[in-house]
Amino acid sequence: MTVPERDTGMRVGDGSVNTPQQPTEPSGTSTPTSSTQRSGTAAQSPGGKSRKSRKSRRFRLQFDTTNGLDFRTVTPRLWKALADHNTPERLFLRGTVPARINFTAPSPQSAATSVLEELDAYSLRHEVLKVAEFYRRDRDGRVIVTPSYELMRDLLSVPLNEIPLPSITRIVGVPIVAPDGTILTQSGYHPATGTYYAPDAGLPVLDIPANPTKAEVSHAVTVIWQPLQDFPFVSDADRATAVAAMVLPFARELIDGPTPLHLFTKPMAGTGATLLVDALLTPALGSLEIGKLSQQGDESEWQRTLTAELRNTPVAILLDNVRELKSPQLAKAITDVKWHGRILGESAMAELPVRNLWVATGNNPAQHQELTRRIVRCRLDSGVERPWEGRTFRIPHLRSWLAEHRGNLVAAILTIIRAWFQAGAEKGTRRLGMFESWSEVIGGILTFAGIRGFLEHLVEQSNDDVENDVLRWVVTRWWNTHGNSLVETAVLRPWATRDGSPVLELLDYAYSDRAVQTKFGCLVRNLHDRVFTIANDGETVTLRVHRGPDHPDTHAARYQLVKEREESDRTMRGRTS
Repeated sequence: MTVPERDTGMRVGDGSVNTPQQPTEPSGTSTPTSSTQRSGTAAQSPGGKSRKSRKSRRFRLQFDTTNGLDFRTVTPRLWKALADHNTPERLFLRGTVPARINFTAPSPQSAATSVLEELDAYSLRHEVLKVAEFYRRDRDGRVIVTPSYELMRDLLSVPLNEIPLPSITRIVGVPIVAPDGTILTQSGYHPATGTYYAPDAGLPVLDIPANPTKAEVSHAVTVIWQPLQDFPFVSDADRATAVAAMVLPFARELIDGPTPLHLFTKPMAGTGATLLVDALLTPALGSLEIGKLSQQGDESEWQRTLTAELRNTPVAILLDNVRELKSPQLAKAITDVKWHGRILGESAMAELPVRNLWVATGNNPAQHQELTRRIVRCRLDSGVERPWEGRTFRIPHLRSWLAEHRGNLVAAILTIIRAWFQAGAEKGTRRLGMFESWSEVIGGILTFAGIRGFLEHLVEQSNDDVENDVLRWVVTRWWNTHGNSLVETAVLRPWATRDGSPVLELLDYAYSDRAVQTKFGCLVRNLHDRVFTIANDGETVTLRVHRGPDHPDTHAARYQLVKEREESDRTMRGRTS
């Protein structure tokens, strides 16, 4: 049994019901053909049909193109007609681009889906012809014509504040929770969230308690744990990260800001990270294919790939089987609320809302500094050499089980969020920098449900920063070799960039001596005022990289390592002198 196309809206806090409004016939304009029609009287035609009946079938707008069109007046009228005709909503603004909802036909392999399609000049003309008619006059009378490509381009060139279409952020196939605590179960567009709810055909009617009791919340947690019980999580923190990824698509509208990358890592292939991700995303996605990205070669490829994927308004983006997490473009996309990227094959830039769940899997992937701070980790470890051999599962056919019990999982997640709202929506206390709203909302929900360990491994996770490890090695060798002497980069470069040195990875394997010299100089320059804590002769030393005076003869830049206490004393003397 499927969710009704027009259902009621349920408020999380009190269980109240919102009565859906019936769609009204959109208003428009038409050319009156007689005084009787202008007065609203239905005059009878010889065939027995009224003129008013014929009028109702006529186009709202009619344009005579015989002497050309004045775009200054035609374009605003067309946009107004499109907006008046947009009931129920099908046309939207997605970022800076007009778009429309399209419904794909079901196939034996997949169910019908809803997609957001950007309007170009040709698809916009299709929509315009629903609300307007264009003609020219010749000796034989009126001849219907097709609106020009130039007119469509002019429509698409209108400033955003003059396009009277609602904004949309994403399409969802399951009920989600709005910022005011309403569970959105009514199909169609919801202005409060900017989301379009197109119920999945296979989703059953959900049984969500209006006022969940402690026993019902406990049962909901049990339902959520059931498909996860056979995965080899290392700690409670890893289990909490997994549940956080499952809950996020339903609570995304409660979060004001970006969300981190959920990294599912393991020491060996075959541990089950990909199957775990399928289990976590089935409640939100069902049988829909998740957008999967592979490792990109350079930053321009990352930019093009991310733009193309975000144009599809995905619920989740998966970086599958990555070996290295190093990309300023990816780091930017994760922390952006709106992504700006160049559209492939065009010179135009797209502005796209970023509302998706970020997921990655890999076998101990290397993490670089710009991404380590944007990651929450879920670690799996089976503890055996061949984790894919001899394993037994209490649910042997997990993917089939997930499809069969998807409705129960969705209801369990919404029950927990509803109960959290009714209990006062207390925020989580552990926070991840740049993702404070996510930390407070998801942490609050998991803590209320009794799921322990949320964000408890942040200190341990910071040790996964490969770039910082390499830089600490450089500073340690620097201190042991040169102490606090002023040195030029040319003095450090021979041992820092020798064959096999980990520093070469940070230089992107520069292939010429000149490239190594330039990149290493930039690397040291960027260390200015960085602080490192190293182990030296059994003691812990805190050092700051300091830019000293240039060489008096060659004017080359020189740097030195200064103990942090000495640096503090020097700063204080400078302030008092």
